[in-house]
Amino acid sequence: MTTKEIQVLELLGEAYNKFCELLVIHPRDHAEFTLAIHAAQNIVLARAGLRELNPDRIPLPFQKQ
Repeated sequence: MTTKEIQVLELLGEAYNKFCELLVIHPRDHAEFTLAIHAAQNIVLARAGLRELNPDRIPLPFQKQ
């Protein structure tokens, strides 16, 4: 994983923690926000797998981050 990808994951964790501090307005808010955070994490984490499986298709500058 690149440094920037790790930073994105850390920021997603911070966003989740801050959201959990908010007053509950709708009973599904927490569950839906959790799903959205997990979806974003999956997208970021998949990038490392895509680079590994397709090294010839990913430009070199992105491999060296």
